[in-house]
Amino acid sequence: MTAFSQLLQRHYSSIGVHDPKAEECLDFIASGGKRMVSMIRDLLAYSNAVNASTGVFSEVRLRNAISWATQNLLERIRENDAEVIAEDLPAVTADHVQLVQLFQNLIGNAIKYRGNDRPTVRIEATATPTHWQVSVSDNGRGFDPADEKAIFDLFRRGAGADKAVTGSGIGLAICKRIVERHGGTIWAETRPGQGSTFTFTLARKDVR
Repeated sequence: MTAFSQLLQRHYSSIGVHDPKAEECLDFIASGGKRMVSMIRDLLAYSNAVNASTGVFSEVRLRNAISWATQNLLERIRENDAEVIAEDLPAVTADHVQLVQLFQNLIGNAIKYRGNDRPTVRIEATATPTHWQVSVSDNGRGFDPADEKAIFDLFRRGAGADKAVTGSGIGLAICKRIVERHGGTIWAETRPGQGSTFTFTLARKDVR
């Protein structure tokens, strides 16, 4: 669909035809196709997060998973002059690929829903008797406190997800499934206009 709309656009341009209404319709088709591709990709990622029964659990240093995630987001980080601060972090027993995706989604969201200030993301971990509690905090625009639970629902986009911010509303649902697969829980707190904190738990590898 997207490819054929682009072919038509090029054809109109090559023969010198300028039809504003047709061009507008073709733009709608092309943008709709791109959104569909993005949604299919996100649904596949969600399916993998739900059904990843073959993932290998091993010792994963959280700092290394964050490093992989920031490399994947490097272009977006540079474009927004974002800063990612990772405090002293432990090693956990986990699926490395899924932890990278978890941090990538949370850091990416923090940048996407940035405020007026330079985006700053701080990642910290504290120990409980049985788990590590990992928090990802930002200084972005936050979200409606009424969405604190529903924000993890599939296709749910929080307040601030205006037309200028693209997304399918699947990213946080994927985060929830990844954390649950690791036997943990995830929740969110917000300070509208000041930022948000997403916190999740992971079992401590030194506790049996």
